[in-house]
Amino acid sequence: MDERMDRLAGLLGANVADRDNAGYGVDHYNTAGAHHYPEAYAHFGRAALALGDRDLAERCAEKLLAIGQPWGLPWDWSGVPAGTGFVTTTVAALHLLADLGHDPDLGWVAEHASVYGDKKHASGKEVVWNSVAQAAGILARGGRHTVLVNVLVADLADVLHHGLFPYSPESPHFFEQHQAMCIEGLLLTDQPAALDLVEESMTATWKHLFLEEPIGRVSVDRSEEMWSQHLALHAWCFAEAGYGERASALENRLLDRYVAADGAVLTCPGGPRSVRMASAALSALARMA
Repeated sequence: MDERMDRLAGLLGANVADRDNAGYGVDHYNTAGAHHYPEAYAHFGRAALALGDRDLAERCAEKLLAIGQPWGLPWDWSGVPAGTGFVTTTVAALHLLADLGHDPDLGWVAEHASVYGDKKHASGKEVVWNSVAQAAGILARGGRHTVLVNVLVADLADVLHHGLFPYSPESPHFFEQHQAMCIEGLLLTDQPAALDLVEESMTATWKHLFLEEPIGRVSVDRSEEMWSQHLALHAWCFAEAGYGERASALENRLLDRYVAADGAVLTCPGGPRSVRMASAALSALARMA
């Protein structure tokens, strides 16, 4: 293992307090108490596998299988009850299972992606385009829903605005988190039409979200710098799209400014700790080629 991977492995160890409960912790959106976060189990598991720790990855997968899909948040959010399935959370979990060689059931994602790609989720929740892209990525990986993947990619092409993806039709704002998640999903489809969207999106991302410097200046809470999950995922996207120098610059920014003295990966420089943010950031960095 090279020096870079050694450092990431050390950070993984510093951020996982209990190997049997890696995804248990406090989230920056809910600081009242610790919870088991399916998303954190998925991301810590993927990071562990990429860093050669299959045992930890398997333990995370066991937790996810015990919870059962679809996976979501362990507390109420925006009127949605705790435990309600979310596409993005479920996709993260399914990727870990696929990484480990499982043949996960993609039926729930396929069903809900097609609704998202139309107008409304069955629960009445508005379309969120990063969910559409994330669904396209895992469905393409599964290889069983080619027609649906094509429809989802076409939907994303229709809403792309000067290289940026809006949050939703009802909320046409641009956030770094959703931009990165859309690009990630499109990259995973490995379709020519999707990759054309990626190239346009990467150019706009560097120009508008990074102002052509390796500093994420926009975040959902308007803090000075992006949250760690988003910065790391953008690094992964740049690496996967062939922009290695930019990817390395973003990774270095995160490792230099977002890591506490004890190795905890923080939400933002000097900011709070979050098991979801730390797990997602380490997953993205560990999986960078």
